[in-house]
Amino acid sequence: MLAANFGMLLVALSWGTMIPSMTHLLLGWDPFFLAAARYCMPIPAMLVVLRLAEGPTAWFAGLPAWRWWLLGSLGIGMFAPLYTLGIQYSNPITAAILSSISPAITAIVGWLFYRLPIPRQTVPGIALTILGCVYATYDPKLSGTPFDLRGGELFIVAAMACLAWYSITAQRWLLGCTQVRITAMTTTTGSLALVSAYVIASLLGAGRFPPALPTTPLDIGLFLWLAFIPVMLGNLFWHHGVRQLRAVIAALFMNLMPITAILITAALGTAPTYQQLIGGALVLVGIMLAQLRRR
Repeated sequence: MLAANFGMLLVALSWGTMIPSMTHLLLGWDPFFLAAARYCMPIPAMLVVLRLAEGPTAWFAGLPAWRWWLLGSLGIGMFAPLYTLGIQYSNPITAAILSSISPAITAIVGWLFYRLPIPRQTVPGIALTILGCVYATYDPKLSGTPFDLRGGELFIVAAMACLAWYSITAQRWLLGCTQVRITAMTTTTGSLALVSAYVIASLLGAGRFPPALPTTPLDIGLFLWLAFIPVMLGNLFWHHGVRQLRAVIAALFMNLMPITAILITAALGTAPTYQQLIGGALVLVGIMLAQLRRR
């Protein structure tokens, strides 16, 4: 359990960098191209690691191919563009706050699709993490309303629902497969769906072709980070955490994502406030409370 919790902590911290990183890249990048490119980039490395780790086993491990294609297409092929569009058309602070409802969305999706009971013992912990996330990211001094809605919020909620379904279903449909195989193969099938989405969006005029490519060291660095850390390593640790801790508990760690954004801001010269530190502490206490009450 300790390894799973540590892995989920790394996931939350790395995924928390996506919002500020993608907000910067989307100033010049097409969202559909960015979604496809950052998932396609690490695929060769992921497949090499899979082959080295498990040898010449059949890619789909003897399971029905449609399961892998559906998981990749819906779980990644829909999540990535929806989340990217959500960030593009949302206040970054609002986008970070929305991650605090990830545990609730995961619990609802699990109940709707598989009638998984919502663990009542975790409700106080979920409420505390949501409270801590909102408290840490709310700043009435910002120009405008910190919770202003710009239309992208619905995309983010839909993306989180896709991720919740994908996370729960992968552990049920692909039982017996390692997390390395689940991550590598669903990312591969999902990337093909992402490329198709980019082509269709370009043909319809919603996407930009040819796409804007990185021209500065900062753009290149941010893109490589997004591809190999949140996607390659983050997804691997995420699946491991979902299997060991269950989906709702794993989703609680997503409430640390806004805290990561705050830390990045601090690294750029803006020190965190006492309010942000207290909010981060509430998130950590909520995660621990949910796990202890569940046990």
